[in-house]
Amino acid sequence: MFSHIQLAVRDMTRMQPFYDAVLAELGLVRVPEDEAGEAGVIRQRADRRWPQFVLRTPLNGLPATGANGSQVSFAAPSPDAAAAAWSVALTLGAINEGEPGIRRKRPTRAVV
Repeated sequence: MFSHIQLAVRDMTRMQPFYDAVLAELGLVRVPEDEAGEAGVIRQRADRRWPQFVLRTPLNGLPATGANGSQVSFAAPSPDAAAAAWSVALTLGAINEGEPGIRRKRPTRAVV
């Protein structure tokens, strides 16, 4: 299990409303700035501290770059919540790479 996922973004002003709207559908709320400090903009469930989803500009001051092939998936409390978050994301400009739903399980490979 992870404690947090942090993504670097180039445009915090543009990304904040996007993630506020999408993640609200999954029960994640933004932590007040005075509690988050320099960690970035944190979202979590209202009733627990971990896990967290964090956005911030890169610490080294360089522009954020794409992570082609990377994926962050959120556990939705219901199929309806997953569909609502997906719909909000598309409305706000996300790219449709497939409707929400259960994906085919990959066969397990033996490690030798």
